[in-house]
Amino acid sequence: MQILLFRQSVVWECAPAILNNCPVGIATQREDLRSRIIIDQSSKQLQNYLEATTELMKVLSRACGHDSLSKFSIDDLTTFKKDMAELSGIKFGGVINE
Repeated sequence: MQILLFRQSVVWECAPAILNNCPVGIATQREDLRSRIIIDQSSKQLQNYLEATTELMKVLSRACGHDSLSKFSIDDLTTFKKDMAELSGIKFGGVINE
């Protein structure tokens, strides 16, 4: 459930950037939006995000029985979306409604 919520929040937060309307100016070509970025603050926020993401991956790795993140592999992943399983090679763990 945590992975699903994490994925949904990332998709939701990135949606404006895909449309060239990144509100923080990172993923846009619009000068008025790019001027909003504060480099020192943004670099610290990026560092915090990457460190938190790494810690979450370590927790997931331990939940799969590994003592190191480097032992985490594609075999530890499952998706509930059939099309994602077919595209990525990740095991399908959902229900097929036919």
